[in-house]
Amino acid sequence: MRKLVRTAVRLAAATLALSLLPLAATPAQAGAGTFRLSAGEQLGVNARLVSPNGQYVLVMQSDGNLVEYAPGNRAVWSTGTNRAGSIVRMQTDGNLVVVAPGNISVWWTSTHGNPGAALELQDDGNAVVYGAGHVARWASGVPGGGNGGGNGVGDRIASIARGEAANAARNKENGANCNYYSGALNAGTRCAGGWRSEAWCADFARWVWRQAGANTTGLTAGAISFQSYGTRRGTWHGGSSLAGARAGDVIGWNFGGSTSNDHVGVIVAVGTDTVTTVDGNYNNRITTRTIRRGTAGVSGYSRPQS
Repeated sequence: MRKLVRTAVRLAAATLALSLLPLAATPAQAGAGTFRLSAGEQLGVNARLVSPNGQYVLVMQSDGNLVEYAPGNRAVWSTGTNRAGSIVRMQTDGNLVVVAPGNISVWWTSTHGNPGAALELQDDGNAVVYGAGHVARWASGVPGGGNGGGNGVGDRIASIARGEAANAARNKENGANCNYYSGALNAGTRCAGGWRSEAWCADFARWVWRQAGANTTGLTAGAISFQSYGTRRGTWHGGSSLAGARAGDVIGWNFGGSTSNDHVGVIVAVGTDTVTTVDGNYNNRITTRTIRRGTAGVSGYSRPQS
C-alpha cells in the first residue's frame, strides 16, 4: 500500500512539473488592418498589412507570393515566391522571412542581428524593416508606387532582382560559373549542388523577367539576346544616355568596343543623372551598383513585354 501511495505521489509531482514547463511559442498573427508586423508576429495566408492612409496593402497571397498593391489594385512589389500556403514572419532576430510549408525559408531580407526589428508599411508605399532607434535596415524601394512609372511588370522585376541580391542562399557560385539561375533555366552544364555552369549574367536577367511574368521568348544565355529581343519588338533603345529607361528594363554593356552586348544588368531604380542596376555574374555574384548616365561601355537598354 505504501508503495502504491509513493508511486501515486511521484506521478502527481511529475504531472505538476510537466504542467509548469513553458509551451513552445506560437508566432502571433498581426492584427487586422495594422500597418506594422512586430517582432515575433507573422502574416498567415491571405493576411495583410495596410498603410495608415489605406492606400497600400501588403498581402501574403495563398499562392505563396508576398505582394504589395497600390491604388487601383496595381501590384508594385513582390517577393516572387510561389510556394502555396507560405507565411511571412518577422523573426525576433530581425530577419523578415517568407516560410513555405515544412518550415522552409524561401525568401528573406538578411536583416538578422537586429533583435526586435519590425516591418512597417508606410503611407508612401515603402515597406521598411526598422531596427533599434527606428533605423531603416531594409526597404522594398517602392516610394509612391515604385520607379516603374506605373508599369506593374517593371516594378515586379525590380523587386525580384533586389530580393535575389539579398538572398544569401543563391547569391554565390559553387565553383566557376556554377550558379542557381542557369540551373533553374536548365541551361549550361551540371555542376555542384544540382546547379548549372555557364556565364550567367543573361540567365539571371532572364530568370528575373520570367519570375515577374514578362515574355522571355527568344532570350538565351547570350547577353546579345536582350538587344535582339528589343530590336525585334521595338523596345531596344541604344545609347549610353539611357533616356527613358525605367525599372525592369535590362541594360546592355559592351566591354570590347563592339556594338553588341557583352554583359547585362537589371535596372531597379532611375534618377536624374544615375541608374541603379542589379547584375548577375558581376564579380562572381549578384551585385547592386549605381552608374551615371553616359558611362562609357553602356550600349542601351531593352524593355520587357508581358
